[in-house]
Amino acid sequence: GEGGVAQYNVSLASGLAALGYSVTVAQSKRESATVTMPPTVGQRWIPFDTRLEPARNLTDVKVAADLLDALNPTLVIFTNCAPLSQVAATLAAANRGVPFIIVEGFVAPYSILTAHQAWMLHFQRLLYEKARAVVAVSGDNLAILRSHFGLHKRKGEVVHYGRPASFFAARDPMVRATVRKELGIPLDATVCLTAAR
Repeated sequence: GEGGVAQYNVSLASGLAALGYSVTVAQSKRESATVTMPPTVGQRWIPFDTRLEPARNLTDVKVAADLLDALNPTLVIFTNCAPLSQVAATLAAANRGVPFIIVEGFVAPYSILTAHQAWMLHFQRLLYEKARAVVAVSGDNLAILRSHFGLHKRKGEVVHYGRPASFFAARDPMVRATVRKELGIPLDATVCLTAAR
């Protein structure tokens, strides 16, 4: 319901629905959601908060299995905030023979793993093997998936996050001049911005 992966999910689900696919998104319900799905996309609520109960993302195969049985999807796209985000749900799809794709939004090596995390990492490696595709959002993320998370070197691709066409609208010279003046930036200065977390 918030953040970059939520926005990615809205864009992906909306685009697939616009192409005529039947799309349903399963996620935790958040009253403070800043990003919401359009009415063209179905929604199912996971009966626990994935942020407050992260261990259930690793172990609660039943919730995901019940959702898969109810929805009977032809393809599942798991958009993860990070590796190990949805091991149980991905395992449920693999166990049922439902084709799936894994998209990893952020990847960083774990400096210390508990025994339980190490065991789950073993399952994650197996799930990467079973995935129809594994998508990283940067070359660096893909390299870390291969070096630290067991992704085979022949598997994985980079698909950078996109931007809506409106971001590339022609700039208004008057707005540009006004904002630069307010910020004390000369008209001929190069300005760079990185928005990241």
